[in-house]
Amino acid sequence: VREGAALVADLFLRADVLCPGLPIWFRLGVANYVTECEFTDGKPKIGTYRRVNQGSPIVTRFERLKESLRSDACLPLNSLLTLEDKEFMDPTNNREQVNTAHSWSFVHFLLHDKEFPDGKKLFTQLFTDVRAGLTKEEAFARGLGRLDLRKVEATWRAFAEKM
Repeated sequence: VREGAALVADLFLRADVLCPGLPIWFRLGVANYVTECEFTDGKPKIGTYRRVNQGSPIVTRFERLKESLRSDACLPLNSLLTLEDKEFMDPTNNREQVNTAHSWSFVHFLLHDKEFPDGKKLFTQLFTDVRAGLTKEEAFARGLGRLDLRKVEATWRAFAEKM
């Protein structure tokens, strides 16, 4: 179910018909965000996450994020948010997996952190601006790019440490 949800979300966000030009951190962050869901009484609760895969050697995004934070492997936020697809997907030193975990947690941060109340607005604005025809660079400049990203990154890191 999770893998299918990720595939559908990624295809949905990548589709030229819906919204061409979304940055890769947004596409993969959202795709991974929606895959982490729990079902209660047959209804999905999106935005949950597993800390570990019990009995499995597969590393969760949560575990990869925590290790990346400990080893300072996460890119500076300004770099992550402006990466092109090819650089984001670089397999060197698990960069693709680290970037994906970082993007996933940044989407969580935008949608859930009470210390950053403008997160949902900025998340929605980016999607809306790109859907309206702005390039990802123009949409970034109108929203997240207007902020002091060092402060946003510090707030995100504090959020991620508490996840």
